[in-house]
Amino acid sequence: LKLTNDQLVATDASQAFFKFQTDADNSEAFTDFTLLHFVHSIADTDYISALPITVAAQTTYHLKITINSDREASIFVNGIQYNVTTTAGSTGGTAVTAGTTPTAELTVANLIPYVGPILGASFGILVGITTSKFTGSTDYIWLISKVAISFGVVQLLDNILLQPVIFSKSVKAHPLEIFVIIFVGATIAGPLGMIVAIPAYTAVRVFVRELYKGLKMYRVFSK
Repeated sequence: LKLTNDQLVATDASQAFFKFQTDADNSEAFTDFTLLHFVHSIADTDYISALPITVAAQTTYHLKITINSDREASIFVNGIQYNVTTTAGSTGGTAVTAGTTPTAELTVANLIPYVGPILGASFGILVGITTSKFTGSTDYIWLISKVAISFGVVQLLDNILLQPVIFSKSVKAHPLEIFVIIFVGATIAGPLGMIVAIPAYTAVRVFVRELYKGLKMYRVFSK
């Protein structure tokens, strides 16, 4: 995403690219030449993000740049998203940190029916508020509305289409029955109980059903 075929930072009015170099050749005065940098320019104003990644020899790095409809860039290295600096400058480099990526806690929480999607929506609102630029209160309202609408649509599709099909074919239980099972699991063992409630219930159902069939068959043979 660089118009001019050179490695200089301040050559293009609008650009976005990753850069690593080991010395100050071509007057590129980075603060730390061991780090990977991300350079972007907006209307001739340059921004240099110094990522917390020390580049190692003979190591593969998967670099990714995405640009949304508002022309806002997001950067990823090996699947991890990093923040982009808003401090202008064509030398040095502003240190940035890892940005918004799915966490293990949210991944596990999403295994909990009903609770996981709510946590996911809440996390989405929090990330949107902390990473977006707002000019007034209406921007906050619009952001929350978009997340709420998206959450509602996904929940409707999940509850009306996905859950009935999955439960009827695999667990063979009514959604209300599943809700009660999750509630009981939470009462007994908290979040862990919510996660293992449905698998445990299904295993118990199969065991009881097979035991009943065996006893019934035994009674038939005993006559």
